[in-house]
Amino acid sequence: GLDHVIETGMADPERIGVMGGSYGGFMAALLPSLDGRFRAAVSLSPVTDWYSERFESNLGAWSVGFLGGEPHDRREHYHERSPVLLADRNRTPTLLTAGFHDRATPTGQAVELHRALREQEVPTDVVLYPQEGHGVRNFPTVIDLTTRIVAWFERFLPTERASS
Repeated sequence: GLDHVIETGMADPERIGVMGGSYGGFMAALLPSLDGRFRAAVSLSPVTDWYSERFESNLGAWSVGFLGGEPHDRREHYHERSPVLLADRNRTPTLLTAGFHDRATPTGQAVELHRALREQEVPTDVVLYPQEGHGVRNFPTVIDLTTRIVAWFERFLPTERASS
């Protein structure tokens, strides 16, 4: 997909970002480990470690189905899809968020990747919302989140400004 949008001129290869929430948050956390062309990422309510997701989340059975078996049977599969275990391959500035009341993707998922990226000296920030669950739904938290997302992308995907 990236090759196509770059080749057709639809995307500037120096300004490619990725963002998603929940499963999309997982993908926004994983893709920069697989392709170094992403210049910024925003990962909302992500899964970053499928081992802990299996046993800490209320979606543990879903994880087993998604990954084709239990961790003891599919170790490599769980490992190769866990962004936190691939942090050494990730150079993309990443903003992560989580809600304290999220039972689907607990806060530890975002915090672990934040710490792993920080150890790799990758620009990162994590925002934990005390009154939120799986995703941000309440005001004024929605305004805070939106402001942070825009600021993150403006910081790492700046547009060229015409000189006056």
